[in-house]
Amino acid sequence: TVNNMLKAAAFILLAGMGIALLLVILIARKLTRPLISITGLIKEAAEGDVLKKGTVYIAQGGSQMRIVRKGSDYVITENANEPARGGLKPCADIMYESLVDLDFDDITCVILTGMGGDGTLGIKQLNNKKNIYVIAQNEATCTVYGMPRVVAEAGLVDEVVPLDAVADAITKNVGVH
Repeated sequence: TVNNMLKAAAFILLAGMGIALLLVILIARKLTRPLISITGLIKEAAEGDVLKKGTVYIAQGGSQMRIVRKGSDYVITENANEPARGGLKPCADIMYESLVDLDFDDITCVILTGMGGDGTLGIKQLNNKKNIYVIAQNEATCTVYGMPRVVAEAGLVDEVVPLDAVADAITKNVGVH
């Protein structure tokens, strides 16, 4: 559920991780604003936002989010006019694909509960060019075991964990304490 995803994101922040986190949640844009009020460190991604460590960026409902390089910064682009892909807007595949040609050394991908296979194609593209580590939520703690199942069946998952272990799995992988 959205609440579980945001609890995981908030836990990551509370654990003191010094990373920027990009979150694609398939919910109506009008619902993201109340969720963001949890903390000033969780924000709706906006055109031109520069990625900052310790901040969670939630893709705007009804927009496609990408990350681009501008000088020494990584910047969010949001496009409300871009069509949905596979009926999804925002679409995790699009966000992941935007990372393929950027100069990140390591990328950790986390796939949580959700219907369908969004994220799998983007992760496949990342896997072909980048050092990635993929964490998927286990079936027992998913509301809908779709997205984690599809990415696992594609052979792209490095670790399967319950929702309450996601933050620890990220910490272990990125080495931030």
